[in-house]
Amino acid sequence: MAAGTGTGVDLLGAVRRRWWLLVVAPAVTVLAALGFVLLVEPAFESTTSLRFSEDQGPFGGTMPAGAGSSGGLSLLASLTGRSVPIQSEMAVLQSRAMADTVVSELGLRIEMDEPTRVARTDVFASVEVAAAAAEAEYELTRSGTGFGVRGEVLVARDPFRPFLNERREVRDYGTVEPGQPLTLEGVTVVLAPEAASFPVIRFAVLPTVEAVETFQERVVVSKPDRDADVVEVAVEWTDPVLAARIAGLLTQRFMERRETTQAEQFGRTAGFLGTQLDSLQDELGVAEERLREYREMEGIVEPEAQATAAVEQLAELQTRRDLLSSERTALLALLDEIRSEAPVEGAAESPYRRLVFFPTLLQSTATAELLRLLGELENERAMLRDRRTDGAREIRVLTERIQGLESQLRTVAETYLGGLQNQVAAVDDLLAAFADQLERVPAVELEYLRRRRQVEVLGQLYVFMEMRQKEAEVTAAGEAGGVRVVDPPSVPIEPVRPKPALTLGLGLVIGLILGVVGAVVLDHAGAPPRQD
Repeated sequence: MAAGTGTGVDLLGAVRRRWWLLVVAPAVTVLAALGFVLLVEPAFESTTSLRFSEDQGPFGGTMPAGAGSSGGLSLLASLTGRSVPIQSEMAVLQSRAMADTVVSELGLRIEMDEPTRVARTDVFASVEVAAAAAEAEYELTRSGTGFGVRGEVLVARDPFRPFLNERREVRDYGTVEPGQPLTLEGVTVVLAPEAASFPVIRFAVLPTVEAVETFQERVVVSKPDRDADVVEVAVEWTDPVLAARIAGLLTQRFMERRETTQAEQFGRTAGFLGTQLDSLQDELGVAEERLREYREMEGIVEPEAQATAAVEQLAELQTRRDLLSSERTALLALLDEIRSEAPVEGAAESPYRRLVFFPTLLQSTATAELLRLLGELENERAMLRDRRTDGAREIRVLTERIQGLESQLRTVAETYLGGLQNQVAAVDDLLAAFADQLERVPAVELEYLRRRRQVEVLGQLYVFMEMRQKEAEVTAAGEAGGVRVVDPPSVPIEPVRPKPALTLGLGLVIGLILGVVGAVVLDHAGAPPRQD
């Protein structure tokens, strides 16, 4: 603590003894900062921002409902919708081609040397610099109401010599009045009326390469927000009006160049898609014709419905066959049982009469009629037996008639049994045919679905490509650009450098620090050695 206190006392003592350093050092640094502010030519910054929207060119965007709603086309539609590559567009904005375009149109190869801190529009009303303009330095000296013009023009340059590789020639171009065009070596300027107030005007025509490099150094393209498709273009120039014009022209030419490129690209795409659509239309027609022929050949209306109906019909036939087979088996068993019984001499009725009570035969009209007749004859015979013996002729006649009816009943049963056997055989044939048909159903359905899927895919692809062709034609016509200006450039009113307040403040702080340090150093250098 004592050492720290001693150091503090020494510091204050040094400052008190050499207080003049705290006055001189800040004064010097503030004057230096003021000289910097006054001597350094200020630079102004003009900014503009562009917004890039989703690319709406061919194979971009989304497919309409019903087109490519399933399968690979929906995946193709989702993949084709892409956003604009912002980094690529930023690189184009900073490219040499864009810089050369703006440099040529605004005549930025001309660099003002004198007067300084004035807008170029106050000196030149118009500037035109040809691509073949010679590198030179020009001086306009006011003489009366006009200016005498002299220039030092680069005549030749040897790039293989490291020193003294240029040969320049001084030329006299006479006089020029404000408002009159002045034609120099590839340069045409018109002096503004305000130029008459300047005693001397000096400007240089820079090489194209140097002017383009300077332009690229003064233009900054950035993306302020990583999540937003907005790009900011900042132009820093010594002329605020020129800075705003450069920012505006750069973005305008960029959008025009992009639109022209898209128009050319999408024009070729539209032509290509038109050719592909013609070929695809032919393929679609062939596929549709093949599907029609296959449906007619196989008798297909709807394969799924036909397969379902065939299965249902097969089940019905199988059920019918089972019923017929069961009935046939039961009737055959009854007939075998009746045939196996030995006839009984003098029996009142034949065992075949039991066939009457077979369910199916009982429902038959013929069997019912036989049963009615049997009942009538038996009643009549029973009445005669009360008055006659069994040997009477009337009773024998009735008995023979009854036996004849019983024989007819046996014939009906055997005929019905034969009919059942024929029906079972017919149903078996139908079942075999249906089995063959059902075996072919999967193959027919598979082939039908393959052919129909081919037609559907070709149809969806045709609609998809036709839609993209229309989009390409619209884009080629210049109705879509995908980029628009969000904030147009404005003429700045304050320079970005130097900043007078900040520069003078820093000068004052640095001066105070230097004064304190100088006081301590001088005090330490002149102090006697420390005694222990």
